[in-house]
Amino acid sequence: MTIRRLLVAALCCLLTLSIFGATKGKCGDNITWTLDKNTGVLTLTGTGPTYDYSYKKDNPWHGKSDVKSIVISEGITYVGNRIFSLCHALRSIRIPKSVTKIHPQAVAFCMYFSTYEVDPRNPNYCSVDGVLFSKDCATLVNFPCGREGAYTIPSAVNIIGDHAFYTADLKEVTLPASISKVGTDAFAWSHLEKVHFPTGFNFSRSGAPEKTVFVNYNPGKQSTSPLAPKDSPQSTPATSPKSLPLLTMVEDSWELVDPTNNNRIDANETCRIRFSILNNGKGPATNCEARVTMRGTTNGISAKNVKIPTINVGQMRTIEVPVTSSMQTAEGRVTLSIEV
Repeated sequence: MTIRRLLVAALCCLLTLSIFGATKGKCGDNITWTLDKNTGVLTLTGTGPTYDYSYKKDNPWHGKSDVKSIVISEGITYVGNRIFSLCHALRSIRIPKSVTKIHPQAVAFCMYFSTYEVDPRNPNYCSVDGVLFSKDCATLVNFPCGREGAYTIPSAVNIIGDHAFYTADLKEVTLPASISKVGTDAFAWSHLEKVHFPTGFNFSRSGAPEKTVFVNYNPGKQSTSPLAPKDSPQSTPATSPKSLPLLTMVEDSWELVDPTNNNRIDANETCRIRFSILNNGKGPATNCEARVTMRGTTNGISAKNVKIPTINVGQMRTIEVPVTSSMQTAEGRVTLSIEV
């Protein structure tokens, strides 16, 4: 009997929190992106709006550690929802003159992001000390989510935009007396422990529901304002969002482990894809799973998803994903993609 063999041509580990492979692609109908892996500069080039992304549709750089800075070229008009979320090494974003709208959740869960740079000729936005404001500085549009410590909002600001401090690492913020409105989920999923409201601030004037203003309200630590409620049943403690992990695939750690050591999956054989991931983040990685998808000659080939034990900060863990073939395995090539 002739045993047909399946050559594993590529093991493309697309770990959600891993080394990034692609260096170019499309992120808008008329917009392309390129990544210089030597410098970490991601450049968006073209005209019109970028795509919007979501929890169900990840951006091309979701969870990657390759992107260190982003340059949006002249001609692009809209920066979409979650387009730069979970870029773990991102430090700065450059906004050109042509951008007319930035989605309030364009950037989220980027633990080192610290600086917006805006072309001074842009008629809609400006950057003050790296923070994104409307051109007249009346609205705080977005605070870089990787900054830590305390921040005092400038006295010219009267509106805090929707999701302005979304996922921010900031621990303390002081609002000026000029504030007249706090946007929806302005402090959602931030690490804020204290929000100092000005004396006389009232919620009817703010135009925001109390539960939105106090999304991170922590009784006894929160506000210096006499109007801050001492006990808000609609509030969430500031310490509820946990520090994020930063998982990276250990370069060149993946391998195919097969019983015959011929770097092939033979018919009626059980092999393993082995790789290592390292947690260099600020919190443990829990409840993770390695999920496998396959493309190519998959007849007779099956792979199982694997639950991953907790990976603590500074810990490296080796993962093994079983791949099984049957007697019906067809000769050919298959690409396995693994996402954690």
